[in-house]
Amino acid sequence: MTRIHYRPRQSEAQYRERLNYLLSKGAPTDPEKRLYVDPTKYRPQASTQQLAAERLIAYGRRRAESAARVMALGVLTREVERLDLRPKSVSVAETGVIWQAFQGTKTDHACHTVPTCLKIDGLDPTLITSSIALKRNFIVEYADCMLMPDSINRIDRIVDDKIGRDAFAFVMFHLLNEKGADWRQGFDAYRDRMREVGVGLERVIHDQKSGVHVPDDVEQRRILDAMNAVEEGLLGAPALVSSVEQLVSNVTKQVGSDDAGPGVSNPERERKERG
Repeated sequence: MTRIHYRPRQSEAQYRERLNYLLSKGAPTDPEKRLYVDPTKYRPQASTQQLAAERLIAYGRRRAESAARVMALGVLTREVERLDLRPKSVSVAETGVIWQAFQGTKTDHACHTVPTCLKIDGLDPTLITSSIALKRNFIVEYADCMLMPDSINRIDRIVDDKIGRDAFAFVMFHLLNEKGADWRQGFDAYRDRMREVGVGLERVIHDQKSGVHVPDDVEQRRILDAMNAVEEGLLGAPALVSSVEQLVSNVTKQVGSDDAGPGVSNPERERKERG
């Protein structure tokens, strides 16, 4: 079994200050550069041991949760900015990574849990809204990462290249433009599109030239089973629904206030508190 390292997040007060700083900087002009929410390279880490398939299940669930959370922020942005009342639909386009929660290690990559960052009407997501609370939370969600080995990172990129980014952008377009559209409806549509990935993924892990070939038949089956578990029934998972509803409640309370509250919603802390 491999040992997984979990990086702690910044405290809420430090997190807020850092987010304010990132907002003041704006997006980097160099598309290869990223803005780190936590710029510290080495910090104390707790560790545990898991099989590769178990890591993939955890990562897949986190990806689904992160996608749903950004969808919910999109719905709040539509309501706050009245995007659905504009005479012309806002455009949605995939773009490269802007923010990243932390840097990876020598052995594991910091893999983003959202399929892609999106430009809205050609603008970074923090520029489409005047709400500081929404701006901060967009950075938190788009920056979210988990440490994963290169093999899973490669599968992740294949999944996103094949359909993940397109499905996410398609759903966000409708959520931002259609009055009354709810994040749950968006997530249902996103999940249905992501189910199309299965056959392609199975082909890749059997292909010795793919770079993600898994020679062991048992481990191949475990990884495919993990992907199937992630794809099926996640919307009904209490943890996912609870996470998104808590995010919506927190941000709604902050939106419109002169002070955006004690700090942005911290998804890592929320997950820990839920056990």
